[in-house]
Amino acid sequence: MAKTDYNAIDAEIRATLSNKSYLLGNLANAAAIINNHMEDVCWVGFYLLHKDEMFVGPFQGQSVRKTLPLYKGIVGKVMKTGKTQLNNDTTDCKCGNADGIKKSQLAIAIYYNREPVGVLNIESASVGRFDEEDVEALEKIAFLIQNVWRHMY
Repeated sequence: MAKTDYNAIDAEIRATLSNKSYLLGNLANAAAIINNHMEDVCWVGFYLLHKDEMFVGPFQGQSVRKTLPLYKGIVGKVMKTGKTQLNNDTTDCKCGNADGIKKSQLAIAIYYNREPVGVLNIESASVGRFDEEDVEALEKIAFLIQNVWRHMY
């Protein structure tokens, strides 16, 4: 598998977010940019906190449930702990893999005012898809997104 050019992702997202416009439009573009630059991913997108549920936000990939219980599954664990979650073998996971496509999942918290407000979620149909380079680079991308979050309403 070819290495992901995270510098290209970073530059493209920075250019997209530089106008600090509408939140959902910027998140949609960020999901598309990540999806376009990463090989072997089947879903890239955001879950957004609203009251006591996580709502699906902008994404690239197959349709999914529009809400998730707040502290269930890997996305919920990110919201509960605030820590990045990586599962490189979801084959035995009872974490909402109803279609059986997702085999690896990486989920990263997005913060606003030091509180988690959403999750950047990336999935692959391959076991073992993500490594530490992916985790570190995508945490930086999530940090970039959260730094302009307050300007994107």
